Amino acid sequence: MPLLDAPVADLIFVEAAKCFQSQFPGLVVQDENETFLSSENVKYVNKSTARTLRILSEFTKGMPTLGTSELAARLGMTKNLVHRSLQVLADEGFVVQREDTRRYELGYGVLSLANDSVQNVDVKSVCQPFMDQIQSVTGLTVSLQIPAGQCQIPVHGVDGRRSGLTRVVQGVPVPLHISSGSRAILAFLGKDEIRRYIRDNAPLRKMTENSLVDPAALLANLQSIRDAGFARGLEDHYLGVRAVSFPVLGRNGRPHASITVVGASASISEEELLALIPRLKVIADDINRVAQLQLDEPDPLN
Repeated sequence: MPLLDAPVADLIFVEAAKCFQSQFPGLVVQDENETFLSSENVKYVNKSTARTLRILSEFTKGMPTLGTSELAARLGMTKNLVHRSLQVLADEGFVVQREDTRRYELGYGVLSLANDSVQNVDVKSVCQPFMDQIQSVTGLTVSLQIPAGQCQIPVHGVDGRRSGLTRVVQGVPVPLHISSGSRAILAFLGKDEIRRYIRDNAPLRKMTENSLVDPAALLANLQSIRDAGFARGLEDHYLGVRAVSFPVLGRNGRPHASITVVGASASISEEELLALIPRLKVIADDINRVAQLQLDEPDPLN
């Protein structure tokens, strides 16, 4: 016997879908009018949003990975519709596709669906006003990344105003040697932690032709980041973007997070970005002073 009768379950589902649809409008894909719920309340919900929610809800502890055909059979949908929804979910970081099996599993983007009380709200609240200030000064996009195991995860962003807008994709894990935001975190870990990261992730993953996959080159770059206090973008994550990242450090010098200032190459030259660094360093120093007063000491790398 189900825990809830059909009308009540449908009402809860509809309210969740309406919330989901308003909070994540990028997940709405207009298509044919398929119907999933028995209740008349379904008319208030975009059908593709309902489908997306149903697919997302299939990923449980009992079914941590699922394939397109399997989801289609479980939900009574066509494989084409399931594939389209999975692609949208993947673009938003809510699911990721394993390279070895081609099956899908939940991504870190699902953390953005959680209540603020279970997210890294302290770091976000400390950094938010400074991120707004940086965006006002530069007109560029600003993102906040937190370390999580062998990766960093973008958890917050402020969109820029310039043409060729670079969008922050929250919740998608990025290896700690890829991107300036990652290296601004990795550089301020302990030497033993850095060596262990390189050893455990050998051979280092390459995402563009500029990715630092040679351990000696990576170690040299991390030393330069520690000396300068910031990491410059190398187009090692995405081509066609320019970026600079600053660590958010605890009193013990360990990283809570990093803040990245990023823009499309077409909208800002390397010289213009470098000219902004002195002013950005002043703001970064202010962030660290506040962080060291308000935040607990960051944990070691897992």
